[in-house]
Amino acid sequence: MYLWLLVIVPLLALLYWRAHARFARRLREAVDPALLPVVAPRHRTWRAHLQAGLVIAACALLIGAAAWPMAGVGTRLARATGIDVVFAIDVSKSMQAKDVTPSRLERAKLEVSEFIKTLSGDRVGIVVFAGEAFVQCPLTNDYDAARLFMRSIEWNSVPQPGTSLKKAIATSREMLRHVPEGAKSKVLVLLTDGEDHEGDVAESAKAAADEGIVIHAVGIGSTSGEPVPEYDEKGVMKGYKKDKAGQTVLSRLNETALKQVTSATGGRYVHAVNRDLGMDAIRDEIARMAKTETQARLIIQYEERFRWFLLPAAAFLFFGGAVLPISATPLRWRRKTRQKA
Repeated sequence: MYLWLLVIVPLLALLYWRAHARFARRLREAVDPALLPVVAPRHRTWRAHLQAGLVIAACALLIGAAAWPMAGVGTRLARATGIDVVFAIDVSKSMQAKDVTPSRLERAKLEVSEFIKTLSGDRVGIVVFAGEAFVQCPLTNDYDAARLFMRSIEWNSVPQPGTSLKKAIATSREMLRHVPEGAKSKVLVLLTDGEDHEGDVAESAKAAADEGIVIHAVGIGSTSGEPVPEYDEKGVMKGYKKDKAGQTVLSRLNETALKQVTSATGGRYVHAVNRDLGMDAIRDEIARMAKTETQARLIIQYEERFRWFLLPAAAFLFFGGAVLPISATPLRWRRKTRQKA
C-alpha cells in the first residue's frame, strides 16, 4: 500500500543534486579554488554526498518498513469443518406477489444472502425452481461467488411455468449426493410459497430422508392470498394475473405441503412474516448439526520483517544527521569568527 511512496526517493536525490550544484557554483564564484582549503578547511564534497545518501536511503527504508513486509517461514494444515447446505428458491410467477416486501422472491434472495454471510466452513449450493429445477450454484466454500449467483436470480430464471416441489427436491438431492463420503449432515432449505402443481412431494421427501438429508422450509406469503402482478417486456406492471373467467388470481401460502416435507425429514417449518423470514430459526437448527471436514489446505505462515528495514533506517538517520556535520556549517562558522576578530 505504501510502496508507491518510493517515488519520493528519486525526487529527493534530484533535489539534493540541484541544491549541491547550486552551492558548488556559488562557492566557486565567491572563493578562489586555490584558497578554498584555507577558507573552508573542513569542507569535503564526499561528506555532503555521503550525508545525503544516508538520509535518502533512510527514507526508502522507512517506506519499506511502513509497507509492513512479511516473509513465509513455514506451512500448516488448516482444516475447515461444516455442513453442506443447499438453498432451493422458488422463482415461479407467484413469487412476485408483494405480501412480503419488496416481493416474495426479492425478500427470499436478500435473506439467503445475509444467511450466507454468517457461514464459516460450510459449503453452500443454490437451486432455482418453477416448473423445472436447475442448479444455479454448485456446492462451494466461495461465499462471494454464491452471493453473486444469488443476485442474478430473477422470477423468470426458469422458463417452465408452474411450481414443482418434487423436482426442486430431486435436483437438490442430486447435488448433495456428490458430497464426500462420510458426510455427517446434509441440509436442504426450501424457500417457497408452497404452491405445488405436480404432487407426490411426500414420496420425494421420504427419498431425501433415506439419504440423510434434512429439509427445512420457509413458507413465504400469506394464507389469505395475494394477487400476482404481471409485467410487460420492459418491466412495467400491466395488471394482475387473471383466470379464464377474468377473475384476479390470488396466490396463497400452502403450509400443508411444506409441513409434510419437513416432518418427513426431521426438519423445521417456519412461516415468514413481513419483516422476518425465520432464517434465524433455520440457522440455529443447522448450527446444532454434526459437522464434517469440508476442506483441508496448506496455509503459509508469515513472519513480520519490518524491523529489517526500521533498524538500518534509524542508523542511517543517526549517522547522517548527527555524526556527519553539514558541509556549509564550517564555512559559515569561519566567516563569523573572522568578523569578530
